[in-house]
This record gives sequence, structure tokens and C-alpha cells, in this order.
Amino acid sequence: MILNRIIFSLFFLCVGCAPTEFQFSRLNYSTKFVSALISKKALDNKKPNSPIIGLSLQIFGSSSKFCTAAVISNKYAITAAHCLKGFEAGAVFAANEKGNLIVEVKAVAGSSQTDVGIITGDFSSFMKFRFPRTAEDLMSMRLGELVSCGFPMAGSMLCSKVKLNGTRLFSINGEGNLYPGMSGGPLFDLNSMTVIGVNSSVTEDGSSQYGPLINLVESFSLDDL
Repeated sequence: MILNRIIFSLFFLCVGCAPTEFQFSRLNYSTKFVSALISKKALDNKKPNSPIIGLSLQIFGSSSKFCTAAVISNKYAITAAHCLKGFEAGAVFAANEKGNLIVEVKAVAGSSQTDVGIITGDFSSFMKFRFPRTAEDLMSMRLGELVSCGFPMAGSMLCSKVKLNGTRLFSINGEGNLYPGMSGGPLFDLNSMTVIGVNSSVTEDGSSQYGPLINLVESFSLDDL
């Protein structure tokens, strides 16, 4: 499914703006701790910008929708496919200490089956997550501590521990905190900084659903990675 072109602008996320009730869960991880590990272990970790970015997508004459994305190369970032539907123009926000950035980005494609979407743009100034390039790579990974991150209600970044309950191939089900605005954020192994899925939804029983990165390169015909 080819999605419409999207214009994005990057600016400071509001530090401390996330509602206070998000801060008191036993599953929540120290965001400063996670950010420090990302700065130490992520690919291109000398680059100034975090690989976790916030999306504010706007329909002309209508309300905004907030989501999150994760940078995986100089050219591509992943998000939830449902975040990209129906939007002709929007804005990307990044927690960035260097000032405002403006990046023109296009939506490449989205999978309704896995709820994984791809956006492309100039992410050369961002740190990057590692990712499994094939389904075999995903299934053979030895996972340690899993964390998902995002920007609830377009506020401060929140990170949650995730305990998997199901398979990593066609769907990922687990115990973790997801709030509005965190859709599309990365589910990743904290030790290797390898992203294995994107935040997708919360089921009726309260468990969290994640879109798995299955055959990402082949399925979306990605190049220049």
C-alpha cells in the first residue's frame, strides 16, 4: 500500500509535559537511563539526535494525531502503519538539544497485516537502531531486557519494560505500558539496541500489541541501508 507524501518538521519535544499519571507504573523504565544507553550503544551514537522521534500528523482543517517513530538508517524510519493512514501533511518532532530541524519526508508503504510503516527522509544526523533484516534473523535472536518507548500525548518520552507473551513472528503480544501517542515507537532489546517491532495497540484484556519487523528489507524493497 503506497501512502501519500508527508511533510515533516522537527522541533523540541516538551520536557515534562506528559501527564503525571504515566509516571507511576512498576513497568516504567528510567528514561534518562534508556537515553544514556542509546547514546552509548546505538549505531552512529556520535550523532546529535535521538533515534526515537515523535510524529504529529495533521489533516488540513482537522485535528492532529500523535505517534512515534524509530530511525533505522540515514534514509528510513519505522512507525505504525495506522499512524500514516489518511494524512496528507504532518510534522515530526524530535527531542533535540541543537535546535529546530526541518526535514521533508515521504511515507514509503505500510503493512495492515503487521501494522508496520516506513517513512523516508534525511536522517543522517540521527543515531540509529539495529534491526533484523529477515524473519530468520528475528526468530533466531536471543533477547534480553525488552523496552518500548514513545511520546504519550506528545509529551516527554516514556519507556516501559516489556514481557513477551507470544510469538515474535506474525504478532507480538506482551505486558507493557502503551498510551496514546506511543504508537509506532520502537520495541527493542536494551542490550543490543536492536528493534524487533513497533508499538501498535492495546487489546481488550489490557495486554500490549506490537507490530513485528518481518522481512523488513524484502517486504518494503528498502535500499541504501
